[in-house]
Amino acid sequence: MKWAVIGACGKMGKGIALLALQVLNDQKEGFSLVLVDQNEEGFPSLRRYLKTEIERLGEKKINFLREKYASNAALISNKEMIEEYVSSAMNSLYFSTCVPSCARSQIIFEAIVEDFEAKVSLFQELDSICTKETLYFSNTSSIPLGKMNEQSGLKGRLIGLHFYNPPPVQKLVEIILPQGADKQAASIAKELCQKMKKEIIYSNDVPGFIGNGYFIDEIVFSCEKVEQLSKKMSLEEAVSFVDSVTRDYLLRPMGIFQLMEYVGIDVCKRIAHLMGQKIFLEKIEKVQRRDFSLKKAPYHWKELLADPQCQEKIAAHFKWVQNLENEAALLTWEYLEHLQKTAEKLCENKVAHSVEDVYRVLELGFHHLYKASDILLYNAVETKK
Repeated sequence: MKWAVIGACGKMGKGIALLALQVLNDQKEGFSLVLVDQNEEGFPSLRRYLKTEIERLGEKKINFLREKYASNAALISNKEMIEEYVSSAMNSLYFSTCVPSCARSQIIFEAIVEDFEAKVSLFQELDSICTKETLYFSNTSSIPLGKMNEQSGLKGRLIGLHFYNPPPVQKLVEIILPQGADKQAASIAKELCQKMKKEIIYSNDVPGFIGNGYFIDEIVFSCEKVEQLSKKMSLEEAVSFVDSVTRDYLLRPMGIFQLMEYVGIDVCKRIAHLMGQKIFLEKIEKVQRRDFSLKKAPYHWKELLADPQCQEKIAAHFKWVQNLENEAALLTWEYLEHLQKTAEKLCENKVAHSVEDVYRVLELGFHHLYKASDILLYNAVETKK
C-alpha cells in the first residue's frame, strides 16, 4: 500500500502526515508513505517530529501493540514492542522534492498553498502519472472541490478533507463532497477520518465551507465595528477594544484580530477573495494591539474548559455582562446576535446542513464554549422576568 502527502513540511501537511502514518502503521500489511515538499531543508525536522510523535503514541497504546505483535516471539518487553512500532513507521517513509515520486499511490493528501491555479496544476500533473483509481484528498479550507475536479480532470475522485490546525490535536474535520463525487472516494474519506478518530461535519461545496464562512464573516463584521469606534477613539484603541471584548467577554481563547494573525493575514485575505468578500485590513494590520482595560470578567475561557459547572458559569458570566450596561456589553451582544444570524445564513445559503452543524464546527474548530442562540434565549427569558 502506498500513500503520499504533498506539502508535508507545512504546519498542516506535517500534521496530516502524522495522521496518515498512524493509520498505516496500525495495519498489519506493509506500506510506504511518500512525503513531498519543495523545502528539502524541512525534512530533518519533519522526520524528528514524526519519530517523536509515533514513539509517544506507541507508549500510550501498549495493549494494542501486544496484540499487534502477539505472533512475534522475539518481542517480549514493552520497550521492544514500542521500538518495533517506531522502526516500522520510520522505515516506511520516503522523503522527496519531486511530485513524480507519488506515482502508483492509492491515496494522495494535498496540503499546499491555498491557491486554485497551484492546486489544479498539481492535480493535473498527478493525474498524468497516477492510475485512474487513485483517490485525492485536499485540505483546502475555501476552494470549491467541484471546480478543482472539473479543471484537473479527476472526475469526482477529489474530496475535501478540511483539517483544523494542528490536525493531530483538533478533533474536527469538514468533509466536502462535490457534485458527482465518487462514491468509493466518499466512503473511504469517511472511513479514514474515523480511523483518525475525528468528528466529521459535512459541508456543502460552497467557497469557505462552514468554518471560514463563519470566520471571514466575523472578520468583516469586526472591521466594520473598528471603523465605527475609531470615530470616537484612536484606531489602536478601537482594534484593541474589539479584540479584548471578543476574547474576554465572549469567552474565547483569542480575540478576533489575534486569531486572524494566528491564521495569517495573507491567508485570510486570500480566503476572503475566494469567497467574494472584501476585508479592509490595510490600516488594522499595522496597528500594535494591546490589552484594552475592560472591567475584569468573572471567568476566563481557559478556566471554564474542564469545569463541570461550565454552562452554569457561562450563564452567570453573560448575566454579569448584561448588567454592565456599557459599550463593551453592547458590543458583546451585537456579536452574539451577529453570530446567530451568520449561523442561520450559512444554512439559508446551503453551506451547512443545519445550525447545529455550524455550532458544532465552532465548538470543535474554534473552541467556543456555548451556542449564541442559547445565550440570546436565556437573555430574553431573563429580561421578561
